[in-house]
Formats: sequence, C-alpha cells, structure tokens
Amino acid sequence: MGESRLARLNRHTNLALGGVPGDAPPRRSRSALLTLPWPEMQSTSRPGETVRQMLDYIVWIAQDLMLLGAYSGADVGPWRRQVGIAYRSLVNPMMPGYGDPYPPDVPPPRSPGLWPDVAAHDLPGMTVRHQLAVIGLLADASRQGMTARVRPEVLHDLEMRIARARTALDHGAGKPMPSAARTEPRADLIQQAQAEDKAVRDRMRRLARPARALEGKAKPGAKATAKGAGKAAKGRSPKAKAAKGGPARKPPGAGKGKGRG
Repeated sequence: MGESRLARLNRHTNLALGGVPGDAPPRRSRSALLTLPWPEMQSTSRPGETVRQMLDYIVWIAQDLMLLGAYSGADVGPWRRQVGIAYRSLVNPMMPGYGDPYPPDVPPPRSPGLWPDVAAHDLPGMTVRHQLAVIGLLADASRQGMTARVRPEVLHDLEMRIARARTALDHGAGKPMPSAARTEPRADLIQQAQAEDKAVRDRMRRLARPARALEGKAKPGAKATAKGAGKAAKGRSPKAKAAKGGPARKPPGAGKGKGRG
C-alpha cells in the first residue's frame, strides 16, 4: 500500500525541521508551519541550524581569520584549502579560474607572506585575505533577507552552498561563536512572508470557486426545462397524435395509385 498524502507531508516536514527519517514530526502550531522567509528557515543540509545561524558563523569566522598571523607553519596549507572551498561555494565565477574580486571592497595585503596575506589555494592573483573579505561580504549581505521573491529551487541551491562554506570554515567546539556575533530573526520579514502566503492562498481559493461551480449539480430549473422540451417533441410525433384520437397527417404521396387498374 502506497504512502498516504498526510504521511508524506509529515515526513517531509520532519526532515525539513531537522528530524531523523522514521521519527514522528514535532508538534508545531499552524503559524510555525508557514514557509519561513530567507534566512529564517531551517537548513536541510545542517540539521539543527537555520540559514541565519550558518551565515552568522561565516561572517564571524571570516572576520576572526583576518587576524594577522592567525595561522603559521604547517597550519597554513590546510586552512588555505578550507578558505578556498568556502570561497568557491559562495562565489559563482564567470569562467573557470576567475576569482571575481568584487572591487573595491577587498582590502589590500598588509604583510605579504604572513597569514592572511598569503596566496590563495588555487586562484592565482588572490590572497586569503582577499577571499575572506569576499566571504564575509556575501554572507553579511545574504542574512539581510531577500528583496524579491525567489524560486524555491534557487533558495535550496543557495542554502546548500552556504552549508558547504559553513562546514569548510568550522573550527569545532574548541572555538565557539560568541553570543555577540549572533543576529536576531527579523520580525518584519516573517510578517511579510505570512501576509504573502495568505494572499496566495486567498487567490487560489477565488480561482477555485468557478471550477467547483461547474463541477456541481445542474440547476433544478435547467433540468425541468430540458424535461419539458423532451415531452413537447414527443407530443408532436404522428404516433402521439393518433394515440390522442386526432387525425394523423398522411405523409406526402400516400394513397396515390389506388383505383387505377
């Protein structure tokens, strides 16, 4: 027996809220089940985090890694690679190998050869400072919210790329993000999303009314008219007139040829 529509909806809701497949979905109020706006929705790539929380971490760690000499020696190579992964996750280059430097927001090197003023991992002409500045710039802009409606598949792709950048820059429990680096969800974005969701549902209900009217039963008056028309047509037939006792009209040519011979 196939999965019911309600069970399928509960399963997807559970996974979207960070649950484990097979677990019962957590109880939520009707308002909590509304689609949350960017970046307040739950991350499907990193369960237990929202998109805003991932962006908060990226902005904070990118700024923290700007500290001169934060890494040295054998630690430089691995973290050059991790910063490069985060950079490529957030930046869509116009062509392979192009770093898209976002001038003039990128600061110039201060101490060439010392972290973060070291060469980027795989993009010639860029430095780690350069990449960290772009990472922080994009993450901070993204957590301000979307100014226009975006298709769900675009948001899903963006959320996955942010999750890859967040994972690449993760420093573990030994370097937790301070509470001062966290930003609060924007109530105006949530209220706007709820109003838009209600407007869409109201419009769909209005569009569905004519369809339901056409699918409904025909009006009693229309049925009576059709029934009366059928009786009238039946009463005009010759057999019906003969049954009533009236002379039936002879068809043209009837009776001709009799008496000749």
